[in-house]
Amino acid sequence: MSFFRRYPYTVGTLALVLVTYTLVLMFEFEIAEVIIELLEYPEFIEADEIFLGLVFITIGVSVDLTRRLQRIRTAATVQRERLAVLRSTMRTVLDIVNNFLNTMMLFKVDAERSGALEPDMLSMMDRVISQTAEQLKQLANVQTIIETDIGPGLRTIDIERSSNE
Repeated sequence: MSFFRRYPYTVGTLALVLVTYTLVLMFEFEIAEVIIELLEYPEFIEADEIFLGLVFITIGVSVDLTRRLQRIRTAATVQRERLAVLRSTMRTVLDIVNNFLNTMMLFKVDAERSGALEPDMLSMMDRVISQTAEQLKQLANVQTIIETDIGPGLRTIDIERSSNE
């Protein structure tokens, strides 16, 4: 079924050739001779129905292949543009979150000096800041977009699979 959707002109011209050939065999109807008479040219080959069928098939295949190539090029262009928009957005998000993380580091340094936080809370704060920074770096370097569901109607980029592709 997908062949018929991908190559409708090829299938259509094959059907036209089969119908034409069937009519020729059943009614001894020479379609090429009629065309030639209309154009007032003499018949130039004996296998005129086969030649005409091959011309139709060639046209159908050419149209289908051209359309398919155009769809492939369009899909590739859309994917490149989508990735470019994602990267631009991620650079902006990276800048904003990095500014936040730098501010958090200042708070951490101040908390260490003043003793406002327990040492285990300070180390947890370090881990969270490092993990967040690492995830942002991975997301900024995504080459292909692989999404995953995180809830009903919610999709996110799978950072680990996307940055490894």
